[in-house]
Amino acid sequence: MLLQLLKPKLKELVEGGTKVRRVLPSVPIQAVGSFIFLDHMGPTSPGLPLDVGPHPHIGLSTVTYLFSGALQHYDSLGTSEVIRPGDINFMTAGRGIVHSERPVPTEKIQPLEGIQFWCALPPEHEETNPDFQHVASLDIPSVTVGSSKVNLLISPKSNSPFDLFGKKTSPVNARDTSTLYAAVEFRGEDVVHFRGNDAEERAVYAADPDGVTILDDSINGASPVVVPQYHLAVIKPGISVRVRGAGNASRPSRAIILGGNHIAHRYIWWNYVSTIREGIEDAKAHWGALTQPDKYPTLRAGLSNRFTIIPDDNQLSDYIPQPPPRA
Repeated sequence: MLLQLLKPKLKELVEGGTKVRRVLPSVPIQAVGSFIFLDHMGPTSPGLPLDVGPHPHIGLSTVTYLFSGALQHYDSLGTSEVIRPGDINFMTAGRGIVHSERPVPTEKIQPLEGIQFWCALPPEHEETNPDFQHVASLDIPSVTVGSSKVNLLISPKSNSPFDLFGKKTSPVNARDTSTLYAAVEFRGEDVVHFRGNDAEERAVYAADPDGVTILDDSINGASPVVVPQYHLAVIKPGISVRVRGAGNASRPSRAIILGGNHIAHRYIWWNYVSTIREGIEDAKAHWGALTQPDKYPTLRAGLSNRFTIIPDDNQLSDYIPQPPPRA
């Protein structure tokens, strides 16, 4: 089989709030490379914001890329940053970070659409200090393929021959140095080559109604495979393919190309990712101690909380409580 198609599921980011289409994790495929979550946000209805209050993360990096609209990012490092279409926010949680995604307070609410990935951190970086990177669209390298444009959001730093961009590299510093993430804006039936040795694991996501078509380079006359909107095509290892788009100059068709080295199984619960169950339980205790101290035992004497208040979003009543333990 050339590829496996993963279908999206509708999920609420917060109860009664914006729904997203979640494609990863799936069964039996938990991740592609380090990409362990894929959420397609929006498009939101006019006048209805995407507004996600303060919540915690461990063991991952969040990767946010917008097609339209704008978001105000706040986090417990003191970051206050607006992300706009074509920009990328790359937030590494490490041992623990708290962040929120709010409407931009000084701007009229516009329909918002974008992609957010979670990338699982390598085990040696799970307890690293958190950090945040924002790269504006003008600083993201790109190339043209026919009339289409390919933006290199994250470039692999090791053992990858991916050469569509020549010597151009992304300024984003991913902890997993095999990570590949490119956003394609097809303005016609142009073709992007995705070779079998570009990454150990690879996938293509179709973001728009036109979808994308994948052609197998290894078999002459092989039938093309159409990837519908909101679906992720996980490509068989080692097979070189061509990704063909649609769209036109006024209405491009967007697709995401991603890849990286295989990672071991991760435990995932709510907003926490860890290689060990104990990492999840520890995060529960820390977030509970911060936001619901009456329901969670206090931390051991002398142990500081891995989560702290966001300076610019500091009303504890807005902090999202974690789900209750299963009975």
